[in-house]
Amino acid sequence: TVKAAGGQKPTAAPAGGGAGGSAVKKEQQPALLDVKRSNQIQIALAKFKGRGILAAVLALDETVLKQDDIARLRECSPSAEEVEMLSPFGEDPRLKETVRWGPAESFLLDMAAVPRLSQRLACFLSKLTFEQRKKDAEAQVEAINKAVQCLRGSKTLPLLLALVLQVGNALNAGTPRGAAAGFTSEALGKLAETKSTVSDARPAQTSLLHYVARVAPAES
Repeated sequence: TVKAAGGQKPTAAPAGGGAGGSAVKKEQQPALLDVKRSNQIQIALAKFKGRGILAAVLALDETVLKQDDIARLRECSPSAEEVEMLSPFGEDPRLKETVRWGPAESFLLDMAAVPRLSQRLACFLSKLTFEQRKKDAEAQVEAINKAVQCLRGSKTLPLLLALVLQVGNALNAGTPRGAAAGFTSEALGKLAETKSTVSDARPAQTSLLHYVARVAPAES
């Protein structure tokens, strides 16, 4: 059973509209979609400017559908509730005479007939954006490779890490963590978090990271 937006159940219009039966005025017929949803779809349809949307979606036609079009179609795709609501109108076209049927309703009914519409649009969007995403990934990999090469060839980095180890051992002297032979990479993140105490002689805090940066030139 299907209910229109006004809560009425549509029934097929009687054959013929002779003098004995007055036709219901279009504006008095119940609406299937609320105004906001209808306007959203009609605005999207206007951007396609008469292009064959249904045929393009079925064929995944790149000459018709662009990346922005896929985003619009996904926003306007019929929900499960709308598919259920519209299915009787596909089975019995006469029901369209009982409601305010327009371009938005026709669009949703067409899209509801497309097999696996959501998956189809998602896959098509992946195809359209693949080259750009590939270029972005390649740029990131190249940046990582350059960073790795820079670290491997650095003569200063081992000295800095040795200095960090010395400072850490000095701070942990007399504890089980003192006299360590090394440290994990996670410890480097604590350099900025570890700060000196505030006193009259030192009113501003200094992080361990700033301290290492300050003494590193002298040590190297």
